[in-house]
Amino acid sequence: MQFDTNNKVVKLCSEGMELEGHGRKKEAFKLFQQAWDESSTDFEKFTSAHYVARHQENVQDKLKWDEIALNLALKINDENVKGALPSLYLNIAKCHEELNDLQNARLNYNLALSYSNLLPEDGYGNMIKGGIKNGIERLNQKNLKMRKVIAAINMTLDGVCDHTVGVVDEGLHQHYTELIDNAGVILYGRTTYQLMQFWKTLFDNPSGKKSMDDFAVSINNIPKLVFSSTLQDTSWDTAKLSDIPLTEKVLELKQQSGNDILIGSRSLIIQLLNNNLIDEFQICVHPIIEGRGLKLFDQITNRIMLKLINTKTLNSGATIFYYEPTREETTNR
Repeated sequence: MQFDTNNKVVKLCSEGMELEGHGRKKEAFKLFQQAWDESSTDFEKFTSAHYVARHQENVQDKLKWDEIALNLALKINDENVKGALPSLYLNIAKCHEELNDLQNARLNYNLALSYSNLLPEDGYGNMIKGGIKNGIERLNQKNLKMRKVIAAINMTLDGVCDHTVGVVDEGLHQHYTELIDNAGVILYGRTTYQLMQFWKTLFDNPSGKKSMDDFAVSINNIPKLVFSSTLQDTSWDTAKLSDIPLTEKVLELKQQSGNDILIGSRSLIIQLLNNNLIDEFQICVHPIIEGRGLKLFDQITNRIMLKLINTKTLNSGATIFYYEPTREETTNR
């Protein structure tokens, strides 16, 4: 979608911006309001609402107009308009923060972050990214605790994450039993979920091997959320199908009270990583070079720098690496 300079609404907004530049804010606001009144298409309404929003004198009115602009932007299938989403979510987050609605502030800062890959690599893009980062840091300083999203998965030394490859022993079972017992929910894609149903069978018919049976109890007890377009039923009392897409569900879960959110499927990890929604990695690297198989980190859109926060080595030689993404150093390829 191109900005048509002959469009009456675009003209009014351009004239208003020029008046803004000369400090004539009241006159500018009249033109933006006129642009809104004369808008007929979603694009015209989105454009004018964005400018009307920034001239509101109280935060409640600014929030109302920012949300109008956002809802219109979400309806428009255009890359240029989508590029405004980080800024719109940032503005809404700031309004909620000013109103001391910290949960909604956090939600919208995270939404702004999840769309930050749409920003250009220039001064404007860096300004918006800086605003998102600073907002999240402010909320962190206010000690608003949110559930972490933890990607926990096994892989070989050469990066293969096939669930049938690895050194499976008592130590590995104990590690994952402890991890699951301290989490609130675990998210799976269809393929991994169907593999994990082995443990439901073992829960119903224990093996007599303590580490395996303990893990079966833990995996049975934890709530499981499955993302699939083909499964009709989970066939497991403690598992259910998600009713909304992955990113929306994770943002919703982060707002709720409870223990951390585990991600147990490669496909989900990739989706969330590309949307800046992984807070911590717990990658168990097994002392195996498999040579072939499904690689864990594939189809990643951006380079992501990580900070090592802990390690844990099992008797088998498998080592769990605990990393946090350092989001400010994420760069486009």
